[in-house]
Amino acid sequence: MASYVSPRTFQKSTAGAAVTPPAPVKAVVSAGGSFSDVTFGAFIDPKGLIASYTATATNLQGTATISGSGLGPYTISGEADGESLVINLAAKDASNRVLGYATWAGTIILPTGGGSWVDLVDLDFTDVTTTAALPNGSSTLTFQSSVSTVDVYLNREAGYNGTITPTNGTGIVWTDGTDASSQGVLLFDVDALLSSYTVADVSTYQYAIHIVLTNIDLSAVLGTSGVDAGLQRGNSPNSSAGNSRYLRTISNANGTDEDLRVRSRTGGSAVIVTQTLRPSKVVTLILTAGQIVDVMDTSGTTPPTPAPGGTDTYNIGITAAALGYTPDFQANGLYAFASSSNRGVLTCTRLLVQRFE
Repeated sequence: MASYVSPRTFQKSTAGAAVTPPAPVKAVVSAGGSFSDVTFGAFIDPKGLIASYTATATNLQGTATISGSGLGPYTISGEADGESLVINLAAKDASNRVLGYATWAGTIILPTGGGSWVDLVDLDFTDVTTTAALPNGSSTLTFQSSVSTVDVYLNREAGYNGTITPTNGTGIVWTDGTDASSQGVLLFDVDALLSSYTVADVSTYQYAIHIVLTNIDLSAVLGTSGVDAGLQRGNSPNSSAGNSRYLRTISNANGTDEDLRVRSRTGGSAVIVTQTLRPSKVVTLILTAGQIVDVMDTSGTTPPTPAPGGTDTYNIGITAAALGYTPDFQANGLYAFASSSNRGVLTCTRLLVQRFE
């Protein structure tokens, strides 16, 4: 299995220079508020290569503008409720080559009185039609009590040899297999379930995708076995490709707790929470402007009210938003996925998609 390093979503080096940008920063402001001035942390530049900085503002939602120079402070003007803004700060050498990027992303929450979370799709996998274990690649699941269908894609990563079986009355059941360094990833084609999923839709609404997991057993390899749940862009049915954003739950070595990490395609965070093992949980992915992904982890099987910017809501990263961008999780489609990781056992019983209107 590939090794991972901490993700730096917007960092890149086009000139091969030994420059390390500061970590990305996210700011969430309550409705009616405004952004504070933005000052970027210092780049690590042991060779003294940085000669100048250039800041670029990308409006994911809204029309706010920025003014300032260098590392800041940058003053943001014209923001409003629902604003979603990304500032990329390019560090350049004397030849105007980009050495690295620092990123700040800010959101002003819409007033809670101005709308509510509306159900768009609600799939009860305990009503799924029983089949044999799913094959690699594409399949379509049907249901016993409705005409609903959902397209899925099974990807066995790094030699996963367990099974994933739709089972009426239970849900979609993962077995652990014998490979302790692999993932069995089942992706659900979410955007195909929606009547409309346009650039205008993701620019206007926040989306929440709730994935309900039960019968979780992480005891096979303590400190290693886990389960994953997250989002993946629809043109890459592989949680290790494209721009996946997900929550990984891993058993703690003590056998009674679990550790949570957030992950992207290229890496993962350190442990963000250690908590008592949860045999059932709801992983809620909150998608803002088709780019920014946050996650909630809730014990039990009842989807929570999504809480962007809440105390127990964690940011999983922001996909690149260059000038003239198109929202990555819209332009490339949208998958949600659940996965066994390193012999974790789980059952997926429900997929609920909501948006704030």
